[in-house]
Parts: sequence; structure tokens; C-alpha cells
Amino acid sequence: MDYYQQMLQRVDHFFAQTRGRYPASFACRSGCSGCCKLHLSLFPVEAEAVGKAVAELPPEVQERVRAEADAVDACPLLVDDQCAIYESRPLICRSHGLPVKFEEDGKTEVDVCPLNFEDGKIPEDAMLDIDHINELLVSINMFESRKKGVDPGLRTRMADIIGKALMGLMLVVFTVGPAWADDFKAGYESWKAAREASLRKPDGWLALAGLFWLEPGGNSFGSGDGNTCRFPSGPARIGTFVLRDKMVEMTIAPGVAVTSAGAPISGVAISTEAPEGEQKFSLGTLSWYVIVRDGRVGVRLKDSASPALSGFRGVPAFAPDVRWRIPARFEAKASTREVPTATGQSGTMKVAGLLVFDFNGQEIRLEAYDDGGKDLFVMFKDKTSGRTTYPAGRYLYVPRPDAEGRTVVDFNRAYNPPCAFTPFATCPFPPRTNHLNFAVEAGEKTYH
Repeated sequence: MDYYQQMLQRVDHFFAQTRGRYPASFACRSGCSGCCKLHLSLFPVEAEAVGKAVAELPPEVQERVRAEADAVDACPLLVDDQCAIYESRPLICRSHGLPVKFEEDGKTEVDVCPLNFEDGKIPEDAMLDIDHINELLVSINMFESRKKGVDPGLRTRMADIIGKALMGLMLVVFTVGPAWADDFKAGYESWKAAREASLRKPDGWLALAGLFWLEPGGNSFGSGDGNTCRFPSGPARIGTFVLRDKMVEMTIAPGVAVTSAGAPISGVAISTEAPEGEQKFSLGTLSWYVIVRDGRVGVRLKDSASPALSGFRGVPAFAPDVRWRIPARFEAKASTREVPTATGQSGTMKVAGLLVFDFNGQEIRLEAYDDGGKDLFVMFKDKTSGRTTYPAGRYLYVPRPDAEGRTVVDFNRAYNPPCAFTPFATCPFPPRTNHLNFAVEAGEKTYH
């Protein structure tokens, strides 16, 4: 912990020097607690220091802290507006009040408490390079965490740290996570490899070659100009789709070798209520199946010889960064949500609840959806959208919470929706409630 303490002392020294140079520009004083919020989350090295300090508080102070444990807007470690663990407070609590400079979208930005430097004139020597300090914190956390054999990317909410310390639990519980807290880098590389392998599959999203919405009655299909559904290749006339009620009757033209499950067919009836893709049909490199979207019935076409598939060379992405792996709590709240889609019509999503987490002292609430899989599905848009990432937003899967409602939102695994690769997808897009007011510089970038 020596390196960690040295880093904190360095920030304290900078604060003292800056306040000494510009005393009239600082409103910070004893009892000022406007920035003391409970919804902070800390790296393992910080959590250990805070937990130890809480555990060593006098019993009467611990009782005061315990009595305030359900506070919503303020940290329960505030006792009579004074921090009970002031000497052990984490980095973010020490840098609050200082003007901090950081890089965002290639520009240097400056942020400061609105009560300090009210004239807006901030000298360069008063600005703390918070990017550099955060890089130090990440390195120190990595070093200390690996020594203890814990996941350096797992962050713990301040409320959980305080609660465990007051219960007298061993400090290691602050850093040891559940089964999904695997080695960060290895976990990311494994995920990325699986993601790109999925895109390379001959029937994956890059193989999409057409999307045809059927009209009631007959819909001819094939590569010829006169077809209702014009395929990019294959015989001029392959057959006809007839849409009646909740059925699609497909008839194949004589001499055309269409197969299903490896067996030749001349015709078949397809229920629009059957699971999507249950019946697939093939002809050479082409394959297709019936889909239903918000009452509309269509045919999705794929081509294993698609130029998009053969020309795929991977998806650009931000370098993985443990700071974007953020602990969250899940608040169950079942409902439905109408969302925009790539088809221009709205779609209905099944809402599972909210993922609540801290980002730079701000409480973020992301709506999560239940798509029937083992994880929660999230769609979000942020300040990188349309700049370095796909304009409409990105997708993310989040592990379902444990028994205490805890999970991790790992933005490093944010990925492009299928419509980033093809115009034939029917992607849902994030609703306004999931538009973030900061740049998520993690996960996949725009695909070119």
C-alpha cells in the first residue's frame, strides 16, 4: 500500500500548494460536504484502505455511521459534517474542489467545483492532470490486486464497503467477486475472439443479403427483375411466397433444387407463430427463413458468399481499460418499452429493471431488458455516438445480478448492433432514457 499512500500524499500536496497560491479562489472549508455522495465506487486498493479505516473507528462513531447507513444523498461517513475517515478518504474525495484537466475527444477539458474559481480564470499551475493521476491509480491498483490474487477490474460501491466493515467482515471480501470476476485482460480477449468468430460465421450478420416484407397474397422470388422479392443471385424464378392469415405457403418452381434440413422440397407451409428460423431453406450459397416484426411478416436472406463476409477484417475497438468495468446494483422493475428500430417503426422491449451505478460522482440509471437469454440486454447511446462509435448506439450484455442485487457493467464489451454492418437488419435502438451524457470510450468503434 506504500505506492497508494504516496499517490494520495502527492494529490494532497498539490491541493495545499494550489490553495496557498490562490486562497481567494477556494471556497473549500471544514464542514463543506456538498460533494460527499454515497454512490461512489472504488477499486480494490481503495476499498481495502477505506474498509480498514471504517473497521478501526471507535464504537460510538461506528454507531453514528450505522444509523446513517440508509442515507440517500450523503455519505454515512459524514459525522457532524466531518468525514470520519478523513485521512483515509479515496482519491476522488481528495481531488474534488481542485480544477482538473482531462482529454476528451482530442481536446483538453477543465472541470472545477462551481464554488471555486468563480471568475472562470483558472491558471495552468492550478490544474490537476487527472488523467495522469488516474493512470497512476490504475497501475497501483493492478500491482496491489495481483499480489493478493484478486480481480483488479472489480469496483465496489462505497455503501457495500461501509456495510461489510461495520459487520466485521474480512477486508478480502471487498475485492473478491463472484464467478464472473475473471481475469480482466484474458476475459476481454476471449470475449472479443468469440464476438468476431460469430461475425465470421457463414450464416452470421455479415452474410445478410436481403430483407423482404411480404404483402398479403402471392409474392414471387428469384433473381429476375419481375419478382416481388428480388434475390441478388440464383435462378430467375425460384418460387412464390403466399401470405395468408398466420401462414406463409412457399412453392418452389420446377427444376429448382431448394432444400430444408438437407432434404429437397417442392413446397411447404410455414407458421408465422413458429420460433424464428425453425424452418430454414437453402439454394447454393443462399439461405432464408421467415421473420415477424411488430405484425409484419418478412423473409430474411443470407448469402455465405457475401462480399461483406469475405472482406471482413475485424472490428476496431478502444483499448480495454479496467476503469470501464463498473459495479452496479440491479433494481427489478418489470414493464415494457416502445423503442425506435432500423425499420422506421417502433418495437416493444421487455424491461427487466434498472442498472444503477456511479460514474465520476454521478448516479447513472440504465434500463436493462430481458431478451430471454442468460444475461440482461442493454442498449445505450453516449457522447461518442456518431463520432468514433456507431451513430445509433451500441449494445451490451450484463450478467444477471447475484442474490444481493450486484452485477458489473463492463463497457469494454459494448458492441455494434447488426445494422452497423448491413442495411438488412431490424435493430432496436436505445430509448432516450438510455442516452448517456458522457463519452464511453470503451468497446467497439464504428465499423468501416
